[in-house]
This record gives sequence, structure tokens and C-alpha cells, in this order.
Amino acid sequence: MLKVLKGGLLALVMCILVALASCGGSDDTPVFVVDPDLVGVWKANTFIASNCEDEANNQSDTNLVCTSFECIEFTFEDDSDYIGRNIVDSVPTISEGTWSAENGTLTIDVPGVIPLTGTYTVSNSVLTFNYNLNGCDIQLVMDKD
Repeated sequence: MLKVLKGGLLALVMCILVALASCGGSDDTPVFVVDPDLVGVWKANTFIASNCEDEANNQSDTNLVCTSFECIEFTFEDDSDYIGRNIVDSVPTISEGTWSAENGTLTIDVPGVIPLTGTYTVSNSVLTFNYNLNGCDIQLVMDKD
């Protein structure tokens, strides 16, 4: 049951970044600030969803290992390009967009989707990204690949 919930919530994280085309965005051209500490490929090792409006969505997985079967991976390029890859049950979902980071705030902007914004820290090649998604507080901890 936990695997089903975990897979569903993890898939939801990436699907929201890919599938909400009806949400639209602003016509203003954003200014992207790149934090060199974030540039590279990051793979999730911890995913915690807490304080969810629907308590059934609360979960904690602190032993994630990226495989060809399951993985959450973010790639932040130095030109502000972003590639997100989520694999659930061997099925990959890819999202592409841009990213910007300044003063401890990270924003990932995929065209047609409401931008994902939250706080982040980088320490010893470990990224901790905290944000709110669908009524849940999310903490995503990632190792630099």
C-alpha cells in the first residue's frame, strides 16, 4: 500500500510539472539567476510529504535509490535550462523548462505549468528543496550525481 501511495505521489510531483498546460503563465520575460552550486544532475534520496490536507497523502521515504525502475532526477544547467526526470514502475516522465535560484529560493518553471517555488540549501553536494504542492509540505533531499 505504501509503495502505491509513494508511486502515486511521486508521479503526481512530476505530472503536475508536465500536465497542467491549462494553467498558463505570464507573458513577462522572466530574469533567471543561476546559482553555480545547483548546476549539475541531482538524484533524490529522501522524499517527505507532510502536513497534507488529505492525511492519506502524508508519507516519508528516506531510502530512495535511483534505478531504471524508480528515480527522481533534476538537471540544472548553467544556462538556466531545467530537465526533470521521474521514473515510476520503469515508466519515465520528462519535463523541461527553466530554473532560477536567488537568496535561498529556487523556482522551476515548466511551460504551461504554475512554477514550483520553494526554499533550498546546498551543503556537501546535498540539495534540500522544501516546497508546497497540492496541499502538502514537500521536502526533497537530493545527492549530486
